[in-house]
Amino acid sequence: MKKSAPKSKVSKLSPRQELFCQEYVVDLNGKAAAIRAGYKPSRAKTEASELLTNPLVKAEIERLQSKTAAKLEITVEGIAKEYMQIVQANIVDFLDADGGITNLKKLPREITAAIESIKVSEYFDKKEQRMVRVIHFKLHNKNHALEALGKHLGFFEKDNKQKSDLTLNGFSWDEFMKSRKENT
Repeated sequence: MKKSAPKSKVSKLSPRQELFCQEYVVDLNGKAAAIRAGYKPSRAKTEASELLTNPLVKAEIERLQSKTAAKLEITVEGIAKEYMQIVQANIVDFLDADGGITNLKKLPREITAAIESIKVSEYFDKKEQRMVRVIHFKLHNKNHALEALGKHLGFFEKDNKQKSDLTLNGFSWDEFMKSRKENT
């Protein structure tokens, strides 16, 4: 009696797996994507975890992300430039000679891209008998941008050792981080 040949592995995604991939690239939330793709909510987290380890699913997600990046013209260089704009931003760039906020419309986009939020509030100062305007100005987190940029450029290896042969603006990573600490 002949032994039957082992069944070949599935080389194609099921419609539900394809839907999961499409939903996953929306927000990178596996559990939510699984639910939106029709998996039971009680098993969604487990299903998502299993799906995200499936080589076919991983390849489809990568394909969809690459397609989106191409449509949006997102490049590795563009991402690194955005991080550098955040890293190099200085609150002084946004102040006029009197210490007030400069006209932001006159600043180049490369500088204003570092702004995370601006909140304006007004209140009546009883002591001064006048309205007071308070502007809360917040820049994106530089430490996060530095860490993301370092990882993005491969400054950190898997064992968390820093590579010494990479440079940023002519400095080694250690020199760059030291200069950042000295300037803050």
